[in-house]
Amino acid sequence: MSQCRISNLSDDLLHVILLKLLSTTAAGRTSVLSRRWRHVWASLPDLLLENINAADSVDAALAACSAPTATRLAITMPLLFPNDLTTARVNPWLRFAAERRLAGELTLRLPRTVDAEGEITLPLLEKVTRITLTISSSTLRVLPTGGGTFASLTVARITGARMASRDIKRFGSARCPCLRTLELRGVSLVTGSEVSIRSESLERLVLHVRIAGGRLELVTPRLQYLRAPARCSMLLQATVVAPKLADLGWHVDYRREHHRFVEAGTHLRRLVITGKGGSMVPLLRRFHTVDELVLKSGDRQGTFIVGETEGKQKHAFAPSVLHLLRKLQGLRKLVLHLPLTNKFAVFASNV
Repeated sequence: MSQCRISNLSDDLLHVILLKLLSTTAAGRTSVLSRRWRHVWASLPDLLLENINAADSVDAALAACSAPTATRLAITMPLLFPNDLTTARVNPWLRFAAERRLAGELTLRLPRTVDAEGEITLPLLEKVTRITLTISSSTLRVLPTGGGTFASLTVARITGARMASRDIKRFGSARCPCLRTLELRGVSLVTGSEVSIRSESLERLVLHVRIAGGRLELVTPRLQYLRAPARCSMLLQATVVAPKLADLGWHVDYRREHHRFVEAGTHLRRLVITGKGGSMVPLLRRFHTVDELVLKSGDRQGTFIVGETEGKQKHAFAPSVLHLLRKLQGLRKLVLHLPLTNKFAVFASNV
């Protein structure tokens, strides 16, 4: 019988080949090609477990992993999972990332069927650079009591979690000294009604957090991009200290006496306003020089309130557009999203 040439390949070369498969599951299947391959895949530093339909498969893959350190861990499951998944099964997967000193990207996408009453704890990961968590409606706890920092973390994206105010605050604290991008989408507060972030490094912040009758405080000297808060929020008070702010999306009715932008100039590269027409005017007065303006009306009739003209407040789209073009100096582009449709209108200036 002729000798198997695959078996003669060095482990280093096999690692290169298996890494190009972009999936730990696919790499594991290659063990049928050669006896030597059966355990080579387990020493790969990248663990990509995608569209896994059974928690047992994740447990088995992590148990078989022999790499002392990991550079990437991605565990994704279908949103419609065939079986109930408990957070007690998930937490060991995150502890695995800490034990193997994960020094790259962490991705975890859980199905909608994960138990909403459970808690998921994100352990200290000093070398992780990017975190992406989609965890349905479970509660996420960040950085349990103790020292240490996410020293290398630059990007964090969390979707669908329930979080306490203190856990959100920890992302903006000195425990994440290099964090530049923080995106919280569809996040609900479980305790507290105040969101406070103080970060010297943050440049991009998406804060779609439902704040019911609470307060928002942002002290972010390097922040350039902001989207906040969630549209259904009842925001009593907001203080945003962001002297470099250039791209703003404000998704609740703006009240000048309660919502303050401190140290920010009057010029924005882009301004996105979502709300009822009357609430748009004060924000347009606060930032009266805008390169691109995007208006998303919450009015089902498709009207904007842009100021009083001859005793009438409500105007159709065309007069409103003309009014804005006259009042906003320097406006180069105006985008109107039409209510209850996927349509939008764009008006561009030749200036």
